[in-house]
Amino acid sequence: MLNTRKLTLERQFFLDDFDSLSAEAQRQVTDLVAGLKASGVIIPPQIDAK
Repeated sequence: MLNTRKLTLERQFFLDDFDSLSAEAQRQVTDLVAGLKASGVIIPPQIDAK
């Protein structure tokens, strides 16, 4: 348990909703997010190494 990551309630809700999507819809969301990251619109959060 000491090496587990904190998961916010908002992120858990997002992941639950994402899991409820069809495989095609999940692929579309994944492709959209990848495109936004590549264009610099979304900046991935920094992970603290503790």
